[in-house]
Amino acid sequence: MLSGKSLRELNQMAGLRRSLPLSHMRSSREVSFVQIQAQEKPVSILRHGHGGVSELPKAWDWRNVSGQSFLETVMDQGQCGSCYTVATTRMLTARHRIKKKDPSLEQFSIDFPLHCSEYNQGCQGGYAFLASKWSHDVGVLPESCAKYAAEGRCELSCDLKKLKKHYRADNHRYIGGYYGGANEADILSELYHKGPVVVSFEPENDMMYYGGGIYKSRPQPKQEWEKVDHAVLLVGYGEEDGKKYWVLQNSWGGDWGENGFFRMIRGENDSGVESIAVAADVVEDDNPNVLLQFFASQ
Repeated sequence: MLSGKSLRELNQMAGLRRSLPLSHMRSSREVSFVQIQAQEKPVSILRHGHGGVSELPKAWDWRNVSGQSFLETVMDQGQCGSCYTVATTRMLTARHRIKKKDPSLEQFSIDFPLHCSEYNQGCQGGYAFLASKWSHDVGVLPESCAKYAAEGRCELSCDLKKLKKHYRADNHRYIGGYYGGANEADILSELYHKGPVVVSFEPENDMMYYGGGIYKSRPQPKQEWEKVDHAVLLVGYGEEDGKKYWVLQNSWGGDWGENGFFRMIRGENDSGVESIAVAADVVEDDNPNVLLQFFASQ
């Protein structure tokens, strides 16, 4: 899958173009969001003894809950830097299925937010929080309305007026309460109680060649602005030979890693993976006209 690809192509698969400086994201005169929130940092319920980490099961995996998987099969994002949309949409799909207690529900369309959202940069990369916000502001669609195509465009293959129900994301949030506020304990609780979450990190070059086991590269101290190059879906956790790990679904095809998944050391914020986890809920849309108006304006 990776043979013959240039460094630029590999970086694009990772979701963001490294050539862009971080400074383009924020004016130096702006007050940091992290600084604003630091004084009002929410205290995790886990630290008050209400459903602490010790009360969670030692291992959990949304691929196998009572013999059922709430996840979609691993996909290959191709030459499109769509990892952030893939992970976000699959997070919403899994959480919708979990809420409805029905793993057979049709997945939501990845192509729809990828090629239609103005909040991110399509195949040139983006962020899970903004993808979740757009799915709140505009809505989500079933996969049959817009099937994934790396070189696609914003168009539909279904009649919106014939959809029986409309859904949208709700309560999109950074786990921990603010950007950079995530930690192992809060992620564990969110993952177990609500479903998969999106995590972003800056992988080392050897991540491309991961073939199995518990991946470990380097701990990442928390920073005011996290440099991340890839987003994946966090689906479980466990422990092996005394090593705690996360279970993550990648989007580089089923031949990569452990059948498209990988395990990463847990509790060390390796490569920044525990810094900016994103979650959102799915609710029925009480104003489906927003979707109709969106496409009428295209």
